[in-house]
Amino acid sequence: MRRAVRHQRYIDQPIFNYRLYRKLVAVGTGPARAVPGVSFVRRLKAWGSGAVRVRALAAMIAATTALSPAAQAGDMPFEIEMAPPLRDRLFYFSGGDIARDSRFVWGGFVGALGGLLHEDGLRIRVMAGGGTYRYRTSAVPGGSNDGRIVSGEILFGVRRTIGPAEFTAYLGAHAESQLLALPDPGHRSQGTATGVKAAIELYTRLSPETFAVVTAAASTVHASYQLRGAFAREFSRDFAVGIETTAHGDARYVEPRIGAFAQITHGRTVFTLAGGYLSNSEKGGGPYATLAVYAPY
Repeated sequence: MRRAVRHQRYIDQPIFNYRLYRKLVAVGTGPARAVPGVSFVRRLKAWGSGAVRVRALAAMIAATTALSPAAQAGDMPFEIEMAPPLRDRLFYFSGGDIARDSRFVWGGFVGALGGLLHEDGLRIRVMAGGGTYRYRTSAVPGGSNDGRIVSGEILFGVRRTIGPAEFTAYLGAHAESQLLALPDPGHRSQGTATGVKAAIELYTRLSPETFAVVTAAASTVHASYQLRGAFAREFSRDFAVGIETTAHGDARYVEPRIGAFAQITHGRTVFTLAGGYLSNSEKGGGPYATLAVYAPY
């Protein structure tokens, strides 16, 4: 998932086609001499640095070429490229999970603060979700009760690259509400609570075709936690298949899972479909299915 972002370089400032510009101003000769404004740019090339120099050169080239006969004839040797300011700084994620007597959907985004997603640095993660579940209890007539859950979080973190591995750690605020259809004094996760949540994400390449992912999170809200480990093999740039094992729960239940997943990339969007078998401490065993979507801005 991260690989798709890492291998796509986008510049988030309004600049010109720099590769073509380099060709045009290549050492003294060639078509650069015939391009209005480029000889002047060559003399100024050593001036300034970073984004200031690039934006200044872009402005001069845009102004001079716009007035040239070639530009007026629609025959410009290069073009100004405009990119959204959030390109490669933000990605969205969403998904849904269906299992025995439970449904849950979620969505959110991760943003790079002061840098790009493929670079190390600070991160912000915002997520919200909700769903329904049914559980067994002797405290209500019929032996089963329904619950609704709404959850939200805002976490700040830092990403670091160590060799082939990418590691991100988060810490922040978490709030969750679980409402029951019928009163159940024995339900240890009911009601609304706020607290602190910590999460880690590890992605690493094991070979050119294989990768592994490990994620973990824990919250003081209802003593909830989530764990996931996955291993996958890529058969092409756009398709990978793997296996996963997960576990999640709170003060009320424990639910380990084991399954397989397929990951399909379409453009810059990654779809992951997973399925397998779960064992819930309150509901027993059964199948599950999960669909997750990852989309860089």
